[in-house]
Amino acid sequence: MHVKERDIALFIENSLKPEKQRKVEQHLSICGLCRRRLRQWESLYNTIELLDSDFELDGLEEKVIDKIKNTVSNAKPGDNVLKIPVFLVAVSFALIILTSIVFIPINKIINGLADNIASLILNAGVNLIQKIKWPLTNIISFVFADRTGNIMSVISAVILIIGGVCFLISNIFNKKLKRA
Repeated sequence: MHVKERDIALFIENSLKPEKQRKVEQHLSICGLCRRRLRQWESLYNTIELLDSDFELDGLEEKVIDKIKNTVSNAKPGDNVLKIPVFLVAVSFALIILTSIVFIPINKIINGLADNIASLILNAGVNLIQKIKWPLTNIISFVFADRTGNIMSVISAVILIIGGVCFLISNIFNKKLKRA
């Protein structure tokens, strides 16, 4: 069994318990794979140490805080106020009010027209079905009189049911329009 990556890192830092440290040393003396991994970890640690000495961040916090304080202290009292001309605000407000005054009645008219048109189309469809359902039933019964009585009965029933459903929908829709 090979040494875990975590144990290799702790071995380099001399942070293992003495017994575990001795076991890792024994394993490293006989296992070439783990020795190569140890050398890779040591190389990584050496590179990190080089980076630490190149990038000193001492005093960075103070520099950032000083920069923030200077920026805040140099700000003028009116810098954060949104500067919009009063005329532009007044015109925008007037347009919003005018649009709402004009749009609400137009919207009501358009909704009323749409409801009326839908009602007219539905009523025309119901009237058409009411006019043609009995003649259509007669034609179907004439065509199928000699062949199959069962199919004719089913088709007639379907036509009557469709007519009844359309009639109910029309009545419900017309009641809604009368309430509005």
